[in-house]
Amino acid sequence: MNRILTILIAGILAITSQSTLAETRKSILVVSEEWSGFVNAAGEGYYMDLLREIFPAHQYELDLKITPYARSLALAKSDKAHIVLGIWANEFPNERISHYPIEVDLIDAIVREKQLMVQGPSSFNGLRVLSRTGYGFDVLLDRPLSYTERIDVPAMLHMISNNRADVLLDYKQEITPALRRSNYKNLKLVENVLSEFVVFGFCGSHECDELKRTFDARYTELYHTGFIDRSIRKHTGKGAAVPPLTPMQELW
Repeated sequence: MNRILTILIAGILAITSQSTLAETRKSILVVSEEWSGFVNAAGEGYYMDLLREIFPAHQYELDLKITPYARSLALAKSDKAHIVLGIWANEFPNERISHYPIEVDLIDAIVREKQLMVQGPSSFNGLRVLSRTGYGFDVLLDRPLSYTERIDVPAMLHMISNNRADVLLDYKQEITPALRRSNYKNLKLVENVLSEFVVFGFCGSHECDELKRTFDARYTELYHTGFIDRSIRKHTGKGAAVPPLTPMQELW
């Protein structure tokens, strides 16, 4: 009888302990579009590894919601989400972005085989540029002849191949499958034609102020241990660019 009573008491204490832990953990709503190698609906990628290191499971509960890019920005700006992942600094209030860049956004291009090389903002001057809806790459360009965003990737590849446009800006991981399926012999991929620093954005509440302070402090520690370098290369490959440990205010 005593043994049974002991087991029952231990079970009750374990349940109580788990319930107390769940109640004391802080819930963090994280929003993001899916980015290959960085974040997906399964909670995998560099961004999620980083968040789990900074906000450990015994203290925080990360609730990831995958939404379109513009929607993610709107949710964080209106304090309906705590953190938005993978954004450019010019798209969010300066005082609410991570202190350091957490990634370098390397943008690739599809061009015709015999076309002049594109590399850097001014190399797109006078060209007809395409990209997918919502990407907003035009802010990185100098003076393109035109810039158009569309949903249909195969249609844009057809336009490039048939000289109705000159460049399709996208990401290698995302565009390569579509390029292979298209079987256009006169198209080629040019890597790293543009780059931009990427940050995380935090909502404007007092709770998010605390989350941002924790994130910035722990990020610095993780950077010095080599975690940032290892995680980025693990998820995105050897050619990935590791951001400098330089405040965003100095990089603008």
